[in-house]
Amino acid sequence: MSREKIDFQVIENVTREDVHKELHRYSFDKKNGPLWCARLFRESVGDSLLGYPYVFTVFIGIHHVITDGTSNMLICGFFAQVLDDMSAGRPIDDNEQFAVFVSPEKTDAIVNEKVKALRDNSELLLRQTKEFQACQKKSFYKSTYKINEDMPLTTGFETVFFDSDTTASFLKRCRAEGVTVNSAYTAITNHAMMDLMDGGLEKDTYHIRSDHVFNARRYWGEASDGEYLRCHVMPLVPVTVETPRNARENIWNYVRQTNQELRKISTDTALPEEAIKKLIPEYSGVFEFDYTVSDMGDVTHLKRFRSELKVFNGRRQLDQHCGCFCQGGDGRGSKMVMEEHYNRKILRAIHNVLPTWTVHSRTFTRGPRCSSTETPLSVLKVPSLRACYGDRNGERWLREMSEETIDFEVIPDATIDDELHHAMHNISLSNDKGPLWGARLLPGVAEFNVSEFPNVSTVFLVVNHSISDGTSNMKTCGFFVQLLDAVIAGKPIDDKEQLGVFMSDEKTRKVIQEQLVFLEANPDLMRKTKEEVHAYQSIRSLVKSTYKGVGDIVAKTLTMTKELGPDATASFVKRCRSEGVTVNSAFTALANIATVEILNEGGLEQDTYTIRGDHLLNARRYWGGDTSHYLGCHVLPLKPVLIETPRNVGENFWDFARLTHQKLSKKIKGVTALQEEAMKPYVPKNPDFNPQYEFEFVLTNMGDVTETVTEGGHNVNDNLEQLHRHRSSLECEAAPASPEIRVTRSSRGHPCLASLVFAKSTESSDYTGLEDSPRTRFLRPATSSLSSTTDGAPPPPARMETKWLWKMTSTEEYYEPFTVSYQLTLVTREPLLQEQLVRTLLHLHRKVPLLRACYGERDGETWLREMQDEIIDFEMVPDAKSNELHHKLHQYEFNRERGPLWCVKLRPEPHSSPDGVFREGVSGYPHMYTLFLGVNHANTDGTSNAMICGFLVQLLDDVLAGKHIDDEEQLGVFIPDEKTKSLIKEQEAVLETDPELKDRLLKDYQALKERRSYINSVFKGVGEKEGRSVILTQNWDAETTAAFIKRCRAEGVTVNSAYTAIASLAMVDLLVDGGFAKDSYSIRSAHVLNARRYWEEDTSKYLGCHLLPFMIAVVKTPRDAGEGIWNYARSVHEELQRKIRSGTPLKEEVVKELVPKHPDFDPWFEFEFCVTNMGDVTKKVTEGGDHVQAVHILRTAAVHGVPSPSIHFMHTFRGCLTNALVYNTSFLTSQMAEKFSERILHHLHASL
Repeated sequence: MSREKIDFQVIENVTREDVHKELHRYSFDKKNGPLWCARLFRESVGDSLLGYPYVFTVFIGIHHVITDGTSNMLICGFFAQVLDDMSAGRPIDDNEQFAVFVSPEKTDAIVNEKVKALRDNSELLLRQTKEFQACQKKSFYKSTYKINEDMPLTTGFETVFFDSDTTASFLKRCRAEGVTVNSAYTAITNHAMMDLMDGGLEKDTYHIRSDHVFNARRYWGEASDGEYLRCHVMPLVPVTVETPRNARENIWNYVRQTNQELRKISTDTALPEEAIKKLIPEYSGVFEFDYTVSDMGDVTHLKRFRSELKVFNGRRQLDQHCGCFCQGGDGRGSKMVMEEHYNRKILRAIHNVLPTWTVHSRTFTRGPRCSSTETPLSVLKVPSLRACYGDRNGERWLREMSEETIDFEVIPDATIDDELHHAMHNISLSNDKGPLWGARLLPGVAEFNVSEFPNVSTVFLVVNHSISDGTSNMKTCGFFVQLLDAVIAGKPIDDKEQLGVFMSDEKTRKVIQEQLVFLEANPDLMRKTKEEVHAYQSIRSLVKSTYKGVGDIVAKTLTMTKELGPDATASFVKRCRSEGVTVNSAFTALANIATVEILNEGGLEQDTYTIRGDHLLNARRYWGGDTSHYLGCHVLPLKPVLIETPRNVGENFWDFARLTHQKLSKKIKGVTALQEEAMKPYVPKNPDFNPQYEFEFVLTNMGDVTETVTEGGHNVNDNLEQLHRHRSSLECEAAPASPEIRVTRSSRGHPCLASLVFAKSTESSDYTGLEDSPRTRFLRPATSSLSSTTDGAPPPPARMETKWLWKMTSTEEYYEPFTVSYQLTLVTREPLLQEQLVRTLLHLHRKVPLLRACYGERDGETWLREMQDEIIDFEMVPDAKSNELHHKLHQYEFNRERGPLWCVKLRPEPHSSPDGVFREGVSGYPHMYTLFLGVNHANTDGTSNAMICGFLVQLLDDVLAGKHIDDEEQLGVFIPDEKTKSLIKEQEAVLETDPELKDRLLKDYQALKERRSYINSVFKGVGEKEGRSVILTQNWDAETTAAFIKRCRAEGVTVNSAYTAIASLAMVDLLVDGGFAKDSYSIRSAHVLNARRYWEEDTSKYLGCHLLPFMIAVVKTPRDAGEGIWNYARSVHEELQRKIRSGTPLKEEVVKELVPKHPDFDPWFEFEFCVTNMGDVTKKVTEGGDHVQAVHILRTAAVHGVPSPSIHFMHTFRGCLTNALVYNTSFLTSQMAEKFSERILHHLHASL
């Protein structure tokens, strides 16, 4: 425009419909502009947000030629942002442009490329033209309802909002069915369209044509939604779906059919069709549709606002003959908007899809103080809430209450302040009669009003700390919220079904006793631990001594609450993660600094202060196994941490936070806290003061409790939870360990495959009752654990006596540090349900003997035995990243004594293939999932793991097919390494009869001891102090894999030998790059050998860890060996084959026992790299069946627990070679590892 001109009016005394009608037919000044206008309408009655009482509606009309839906939403966001800045008085820089206004050249160029491709391929042009013409059906709607061409056309509309519950239910169901919202909505609208055919057109099947608006930016190959403005939509793309009249009888099958058709046009069809239109001049079928759909999904991210103004509703409309427009998101992601002229038909179809769609009334009932079964918190379902104390044989015992008594009171006139908190802390609970908890209800806290939940109340839960802790309290709050929601909804509640298992601290005392035994066997560590306990018991509180005598004579507990907003919380958590510290550690560092400031103000001025902060730790973290269902008081006594805190931390805060993190991690993550607790009785008491409370502060951090407390339901929303602890405001909890069957869910608004399942049991299965009287039951935790079962799977076997298998072997001890992590990619024909996978894992546990193994102590030795309980360690991880999961699994702490020694994580993949084609040769499986398998390496190896993956794939296929599975029939035979030990014994006899061979092997071993590897000598000290296992993955395509294998065969070498040669050349490049240049190098490579190769029998059924310790090969490698790579590969091949075929690895095991151990280093880890090559694993893993296919597998293991620089995990699967280079950051930097990997690929391609 040549000059600034704004077309704006304030309008009054009109309806919204009138404004829309005016804008739909608005005549813009195309020559001079502007091509947009705005109207402001003050709402007389309307919705409002808390704190935003003034409500306005802004109508924006824009000529479609310069804009589209994405641009319009961005413009609305820009408008709200500028208005907010003006309202807040912030300066606005008009030179700063919000976005880029571009022509459609990008789209035109892409379409023209398609035109050229079609012109160059007449066969493709003919086929796609036929497909396009097949979609050009005449409109059923227009033919049924004839339009009078002489009548003027107008645009009518209706608007419907889905509430957040309905939206969430609809989205969740769509995701569970593996379809998009757009596809489901299109299918539903097709049904509504059939309902409209009461004009006489009745058929068994209708070909209903819907045209769809697609954002052309999706084809540009760049993230552009928030940058480019203008009209960048494709012309209407037709989709014709064959719709049977009775399709609603199996609605979701029909929705999936619609989804497949829409997937095709979104990826394959839209661009070719637009190209075909250019090649068909007579094309005129653009408006022959029954309706159109424009779905923008969730537009929240396209809107922008700050603090002074809130956008809480957005509507879109377009002037068109007949249209329906679907939009998700309302600025807060909570509503769905539908606009069309046959709205009620659509809604009726939605009701058919969501038959439980009801909006419950929000009600609240007050009650007086009561002692009856009218239970605000169901005492009948939570065992810890039925506990009280009693005397038994002169001792205090916990027992069940003899009567049902509820300590509950409504406090209508109370104010939430210090006095109320003080009163709650001092409520008198009846220890001997019970209950040991009480509840107070404060109704009508107006400042916490929540939209759609108008009746707001605060519940105070008071609990005797001896029967509960933070985790138990949060679970109790969650039980309360869910039960209250069910009561208000009028749902039946089964009080026999128990929530949680109430138990004593027996497990904690056991792990402390284990640490005491360990310390007694390690006197140096025991002495050091005693010194540390004595050190913190000798320190006096600096705050107490500096501010002596300033407090009240009679102590009270006061409460001061500070809350961070969501943005500040997210920023703080994100910064903590980027700095490599926990939120707990960062907050401890802040508390230390604040304490120093208080000490300074009190006159204590020092350069450095020894600050003692105490922490409460959740003892469940040390139990192992599933702890998610255990209630009770399971916290360790206060654990002191002494941190030297400088007076002026200043800009070095995050350095100080990392130091704090190291101190806390050492105490919490290991067993230091347990060892200190074990040593307390052996440290002399200080006669002058009680050291227990000589701290500066105590921190109790429970992390994110959203899932534990829950967010509520249709009738109850726990927007604000306040929990006050009886006679103590101090408590520290950590996240519970992995459950037996743990199915987690993501936060509200992001549903995944399954929802949270609480562990439940009946009283009789969890406690032994000692019936002294009919009404008195003393409680003692029984030994039985919570068994996990799933509908459709056979019941678990009864708990067995201990079945000992064999004493832990030296091979198992050698490989235990290498925790295995596999990544298996699966595709399925139908969406995979959580219950189906859990049932598969139960069958796998029952059918594979290796997976039922755990360890136990027997006569002072570690033995392998069968698990006594059926436990499945499973978790849904919808948002986890692969590398983070592998890192977690590499340091996974299995419960060695209880089991299982394996776990499974499942991640549904958000993308899917329109035709179900994820790799060549696999089609018709549109749903993808990644399964992560973590296994303790001590009792398994690569061969066993590949077989287990195959068993899992086949069992899952059977479960999906509904086949019967016989759990009595076992898969594989689990045996110790006796066969290998027998062969080693035979080699020992051979060496005794051949002294010359024995001497030569001893000299070879001595040569290994005489020098360290190049990695250790040239790159000494470059790595991290605390090593990690990091993965670099190389996935070769089928063509490269086939070419490499073919060339290896032609050159007379194995793939293993050729890869070792290539890796050796890459290592030479790395050494030269590091400044270590020589004419020739002696490169040491280690190799993992399957001991089954020497057994001379069919070994295909044997499971277990049947590997030999690393075989070392030393090959002279000239610096220029790459110039004759295949000659060099043959020399590597000869050395490897000589050792393998002669049985040298077996003989070396004999030699190891004949020479003294080196005190400084293990020569068998003095290598440059290690290779473990399993060859083609396709038959072992299997390709799958009719319902599920395996398309990719990645093998990794932890290397940071041993002095190993890197291990290369190689295999081929379905014709493609995969190599995972797992390196130890103690030896290699990321730059070195990436250089190593890059040079491997370089030499690979050079070899071809």
